[in-house]
Amino acid sequence: MPSEMYLSGFSETLDWRPVEFVDIPPVRVCCLCNVITTVTYLLECSHTLCALCYEGVLRGARRCLIDGHHFEEDYVEKLTLRQRQLELHNVRCINAKDGCDVIGTVEKVKRHFLNDCTFHAVTCEGCKSRVLRRDIVRHYTEEQCQRRCSAEAGCFQDDLPEVERKTYISVGKMRQKLSEIKDQINEHGQVLNGLREYMERVEANVGNIASQLHEQVSAHEQVYGNVINTGKALELSVEDMRQNLSAVKEDIRGFSSNVVETKDGMATNAQEVNRRLQSIVDEVADVARKLTLLETGQVNLGNIKDGLVMLLQHSNEMIKYMREEEKEIESIGKVISDVSQKVKYLEEGVSNLHRVRLYGSTEFIWKIRRFSEFREEGEGKHAKRYSDVFIFCEYSAQLKVKIEKYDNVMRFGLFFHLCQGPRDAFLKWPFMTPFTLFLVHPTDENKNVEDSTTDFDTPLQNEQNIFYRPTTAENTAYGTGKLCKVEDMEARGFVLKDSVCVGIKVCSKP
Repeated sequence: MPSEMYLSGFSETLDWRPVEFVDIPPVRVCCLCNVITTVTYLLECSHTLCALCYEGVLRGARRCLIDGHHFEEDYVEKLTLRQRQLELHNVRCINAKDGCDVIGTVEKVKRHFLNDCTFHAVTCEGCKSRVLRRDIVRHYTEEQCQRRCSAEAGCFQDDLPEVERKTYISVGKMRQKLSEIKDQINEHGQVLNGLREYMERVEANVGNIASQLHEQVSAHEQVYGNVINTGKALELSVEDMRQNLSAVKEDIRGFSSNVVETKDGMATNAQEVNRRLQSIVDEVADVARKLTLLETGQVNLGNIKDGLVMLLQHSNEMIKYMREEEKEIESIGKVISDVSQKVKYLEEGVSNLHRVRLYGSTEFIWKIRRFSEFREEGEGKHAKRYSDVFIFCEYSAQLKVKIEKYDNVMRFGLFFHLCQGPRDAFLKWPFMTPFTLFLVHPTDENKNVEDSTTDFDTPLQNEQNIFYRPTTAENTAYGTGKLCKVEDMEARGFVLKDSVCVGIKVCSKP
């Protein structure tokens, strides 16, 4: 791409003058006419056209005039360049070809060119060569003007031989050529100096990028380490659950054996109890019969006493036997209690793993495409975009972004909705998890723009039930309509490939 370009629509002073940018991105320059305008169109083949050239190509075969590739109008990206963005790039003074080495923004170079630059050039009326205005007097007085020297030589060279006269004129022309060569060498030196400065900036940028990549790799390694540690913790939890499950199985097997044995023993014991009870009943009946005979004088008190002693003995044995049975029943109850406790621990472990697997999301990132269209919509009244419903800390949620003018300044807003979800009946309400809404910088997370919410008891929140259980599809949005200026987003590099990213994450209370 040629280094000499033209501005259009930015400066009355510099528009349509040949200028040389030091670091302008190629996508800002029309590939056909080398003009930098406020709007360019990026074709699918990566060539860019200004609005005038693009309209001319559209009326034709819709092929790139550089490489001949066909393009579809729907896939052409419209790029906007504003005055503030242009001021981020440096340009050389318009008099750079005449020796001026000033480099700065468009506004700085304009003021320098109009007020301070001493490299303005004029055309010598004598020899028609290009001479700095500050040097025009010396150009005449020190006999640097070739035409004047030749003319003066002609005035008194009529007496000289023809060969000497031609030689004198040739020397004058050679001197002029040498002066032009000197000017070209100066220009080449300026170009080399510019290249050297450019290489130094590239080297510095490469160093910064390498440092950023190193930091990102370190961060990714740390995240990877956290994931590995979490995975190991889950593996240990699963192994503990397996051991608990094996222990529960063994206890259940033992319990089953005990139940069978207890069942058989209880059946045998029931027969023994029935036998002893029947014996006691028989002895009671015998004592009652002897009491009846006592009334008629057929038996004496000694016989009755012996029967009562036997009855008391059998009764004590029955009481002792029943106490032993009671202890055995208590041991069975203890076994049942232990098995139930282990089953409860196992159920809690499974529940924890289930929550980790399904409801562990504490951060969500949303990419918004076609930002230029979104911005154009916002230039009218306001424009909105909604994300899909996602799970955030077990709650169903949705993000909303909005572009709207405040005091004639376009602002970018970010909001958070709570939505109805299938697990609402099992969640704690109102929602009280501190969170941070943020605009993602594509290359440096330290430049992210954030807005945190840690207070959940404001009048506005309570009045509109923002954080209570939703009774409709979604609650009223909560966030900020003035997260940042749209112009600042574009100037500070938040817009990449006509897309921006926003997100929400859990934050710690201050």
